[in-house]
Amino acid sequence: MKEQDQIFAVYGPSKSGTTWLQSILDSHPEVRCHFQLQLFPFLKETGVVAVRSKAVMSQFSSPFKSVFKDKKAEQEYWVRLRYFQALRPTLLKMVEELKARFPKPEDQEYLQELIRETYRAIAPHFLEDDPEAKISGFKSTTDLEFFLDVFPNAKVITILRDGRDVATSKRFHMQKRGAYYLGDEKHKWFYWLNSILPIRIAISKLRRRFGWFGKKHFHTYTNDNMQFSKAALEKFSSDWALTTQYIMRYKEKYPAHFHVIRYEELKANPQKYIAALLEFIGVSADEETIQEILQATDFSKMKGDDKQGFFRKGITGDWANYFSEKDKAIFKSCTGSLLVDLGYEKDNNW
Repeated sequence: MKEQDQIFAVYGPSKSGTTWLQSILDSHPEVRCHFQLQLFPFLKETGVVAVRSKAVMSQFSSPFKSVFKDKKAEQEYWVRLRYFQALRPTLLKMVEELKARFPKPEDQEYLQELIRETYRAIAPHFLEDDPEAKISGFKSTTDLEFFLDVFPNAKVITILRDGRDVATSKRFHMQKRGAYYLGDEKHKWFYWLNSILPIRIAISKLRRRFGWFGKKHFHTYTNDNMQFSKAALEKFSSDWALTTQYIMRYKEKYPAHFHVIRYEELKANPQKYIAALLEFIGVSADEETIQEILQATDFSKMKGDDKQGFFRKGITGDWANYFSEKDKAIFKSCTGSLLVDLGYEKDNNW
């Protein structure tokens, strides 16, 4: 890597437009932005950006259909993801063991520096695969404390989106994956069984072994009949709030390192906000280049004709077609005043 500031991360809540943003950046001739390259994962004790899933059944179908060029590329992604998730705790475990042999404070600090140097050596190998790129980065969930510790001059690009639209998009996305949550059951007796954890575990085993209690026992939703279960909405809204709050805390701590884009503004005036983004990372933002990017990343083209693909509607305000009064109350209980703090509502009486 030529200089430490020639690296950036794109990080935002799931279904907020991060993949669209990654595609915009990667379409620039001077930029390489990798998809889902989780070089700087959270540790278990620092992964505070999501609540435990309350899915009672998941068929584990690919969440990235239409994103990867082929099955081989997607399989390599999963292997690489697990590799990086295991690498950091492995290095930390080794350092903790060595600290017992080298108890001096200066030696222990040096051991910590060796971890940073290891990542500084690894990152260019995976990031710099385009000789024409002036700057390289990645889109992924990122431990910002660790990332900015390793690369003190790095840049972070985040995208904000109305959490209600995020929850709506996530509901459809997880439905495509075959994920069903407590409350999605068609029958009350099945809901009652799934409500009891030991029984739910037993049902999962029976499903895996004999195929019992499968998809036919759950509601399948379309744009016309979609409803939230309480468990699903709590999961999606809480995850949005936790991730957004986490990112904004680091924006306040390192304001010069962060560039914030609002999904709604990017949709309404892409040329203006793409130009500002390109200027932030220090690459050409002339009108011709921006027009080429717009043509390459037009949302309707990215969505395509695949109804099971990664991209859905991409419109703003779609939540109003699905939220009931009960859903509004659940969302508010999980997110507090965050919509107001971000300027999406004037008060909490929406």
